[in-house]
Amino acid sequence: MNNLDNSDIPLKYKNAFVKAALNDSRMRGAGLSNAEMKYWDKAARQSGGIGPDYDYGSVKSLTKDSRGHSGDEGKLPWHPTFSNQSKYAGLAAYGTWDNIRPDGSGDYHLTPKIMNDDRMWNLQMAVNQNRTDGDRYFFPNGKQMLPRKR
Repeated sequence: MNNLDNSDIPLKYKNAFVKAALNDSRMRGAGLSNAEMKYWDKAARQSGGIGPDYDYGSVKSLTKDSRGHSGDEGKLPWHPTFSNQSKYAGLAAYGTWDNIRPDGSGDYHLTPKIMNDDRMWNLQMAVNQNRTDGDRYFFPNGKQMLPRKR
C-alpha cells in the first residue's frame, strides 16, 4: 500500500479529515501550482486516495459517462460542484443536480449558502473558461451562470 491509498480507511476517519480540511486551506492544496495539483490528482486517482477535491477511495466504481466524467459520490466539500449526491454531503452546504441528459450532462443549482463560498467563485472561473461538457450552472434565483464578457 502506498501512502496515498485510503480505500481501507473507515468513512468516520475520512469525515474527520474533511472537517479539518474545511477549516484549513493548506489541507486542500492552497498554494500548490497547477502542475502539483494535477500530479496529486493523478496519483490519488491511480492509488484510490484522496485527491485535491475528490476521494477516489470512497467510490465503488469510477465509471465515467460519455463525457469522461465520474459521478459525485466522492466529491469533497470544496469541489466547485459539490452536491447532495456526495458521501460527504452532510458536512457542508451543497448544490443539486437535475435535468440529467443522455450524455450525462445536467443542470447544477447553487444554493444560497454556497453563494458566499469559494466554490461559487471556482465554478464561475470554470464557466468563464467556456466549458463545453454540456453542464449548465444556475444561481439560487434561477438565472443561468454565463461566461463574463471580456
